Amino acid sequence: MSRDDRRRWDERHRTDGAAAPNATLAALLPRLPRSGRALDVACGAGANAELLVRRGFRVDAVDVSGEALRRARSRVDDRSLVPIQMDLDAPAIRDGATWDLVVCVSFLERALLDRLARWVAPGGHLFFETFHRGHLAGRPHFRPEWVLERDEIRTLFPTLEPLARGETDVRAFVLARAR
Repeated sequence: MSRDDRRRWDERHRTDGAAAPNATLAALLPRLPRSGRALDVACGAGANAELLVRRGFRVDAVDVSGEALRRARSRVDDRSLVPIQMDLDAPAIRDGATWDLVVCVSFLERALLDRLARWVAPGGHLFFETFHRGHLAGRPHFRPEWVLERDEIRTLFPTLEPLARGETDVRAFVLARAR
């Protein structure tokens, strides 16, 4: 990601209103453990990270935007949230690092999908939700490479056991567990 992209995301997070947690993640929260280590990939302003901290997780919140991370950190009063500024086009996460829960919402970088699955600890969970092709009908300027094909969510994480998945008119999600 270029410096211009980072500046664009910083500006967007400076002007965006309050963020709410992902509704699907919130609905699936009872199916997740009550504590552990979580990785929130492309965390944005930290609404999902805050939800996970309140659940009992220690969250590593990763985003390219320093402004997003500042907002994420301001949502949580303790040391349960660790902000990490990182370009996810080339993530600097050491080989073998794992988390009990990996969350990735509204961010699709196909080169990252295998890593997301590898970052899930044995017995841990992955929650992934993003846009699919239906999103383009209402957003014709949205880049097609940033959306899934319809029903593609079923094929994204073959090494994980799917626990729940679904699609709406514009989004698709999966909750899966590492075997």
